[in-house]
Amino acid sequence: MFDRFSGHARETMSHARQEALRLGHDSIGTEHLLLGIVRWGGGNAARALKELGREPWTVRDAVERLVTRGTSTNMGQLPFTPGAKRTLELSLEEAQTLRHDYIGTEHVLLGLLREGEGIAATALVRDLGLDVDRVRAKILELVAADPDADRPPLPASPGTHAYRSLRHLGWLGLLGLLGFVDVRLGYLGFLGFLGFLGATAPDRK
Repeated sequence: MFDRFSGHARETMSHARQEALRLGHDSIGTEHLLLGIVRWGGGNAARALKELGREPWTVRDAVERLVTRGTSTNMGQLPFTPGAKRTLELSLEEAQTLRHDYIGTEHVLLGLLREGEGIAATALVRDLGLDVDRVRAKILELVAADPDADRPPLPASPGTHAYRSLRHLGWLGLLGLLGFVDVRLGYLGFLGFLGFLGATAPDRK
């Protein structure tokens, strides 16, 4: 999964972690993924929200009205909540349904809407008046206008040491995300994957 993430999607994950830390939370939930989207501001998800009349500050306000600040001082690895894990699984489904060969911020946004039970879905649907079909239509419009806007870096060539290392790190991160290996090990794999991917090729824009 992670080897399909666009540069914007990887940045969004980093910002989601920062949002969880800012709010004193000890895990990354759907609310943090949505806050990460608007905090980063790049990619088709933020563009779609803005073109639908939902400015970053209105999205942030809608989310923060629903969350309670925590007291966690954990500055290390943060696990994903079940809702966030489900969102990422749905993001992959959305990318496959739309026949996109990458997972971008737009697919994460659609995953948040489809997850349906988290704070992000409540903010987007109940408080901001959005629905998955309307957002999907806007995303398709944006992608048609600029097909390469949110694609990932070009991958390393199959069979090379770089390519094999990249896949191993991606799988380790995915297994940790889904709870099949220790979350700390999976998180380290995820961070290693992001760093390795960023070092091997520039974003294609």
